Amino acid sequence: MNYISTSKKLRIALIVVMVAILGGVGAVFLNYRTDSQPSHDRPVVRQESKADVSLGKIHQVSTRDGIVQWSLDAQSAQVQQKKNIVTLKKIAVTFFLKNGQQAHLTADEGVLRADSSDMDVYGNVVLHYDNFVLETDMLKYRHKKRLVFTDTPVLISDNLSRLMADSASFDLNSTKSDFKGNVEGFLSGQFKL
Repeated sequence: MNYISTSKKLRIALIVVMVAILGGVGAVFLNYRTDSQPSHDRPVVRQESKADVSLGKIHQVSTRDGIVQWSLDAQSAQVQQKKNIVTLKKIAVTFFLKNGQQAHLTADEGVLRADSSDMDVYGNVVLHYDNFVLETDMLKYRHKKRLVFTDTPVLISDNLSRLMADSASFDLNSTKSDFKGNVEGFLSGQFKL
């Protein structure tokens, strides 16, 4: 009969226990390292006084009838469920147009209405579409109409043209723009509105 001596059994058991302990310590160390380092890919949840929930770095996509209408990224978000709004900081929105093009919007802060997908954005607002850049202090987006508009002064420019107005709107369905109040500037031969 082939019996393993008691001392060999004890050595094997000790080795198994040591490997398990080392594996456990290694797992705890790796888990602690990943939790202690800030992650740019996962939202950070923290409670705030005004907000029901505060999130860091969010991404949201809005679809209608299976077609992507816009995607939004923000550095932080505060959800106020009773008001049905999300307050956003450092916003980037991409609007997807019927003609296959995209319009890119950035702003310092804004509010998204969760029930309607309407947005109001403020501070260093810039909208890029085709070769044009629209700059203003405040911009509103109405989801049902797919309309972007502002009642604050705007500057629209491309490489060769500049146009200023007291207010403006941009229809994302038809890609038509409308400018009102003290419209002035200079246009190159290639500037089409």
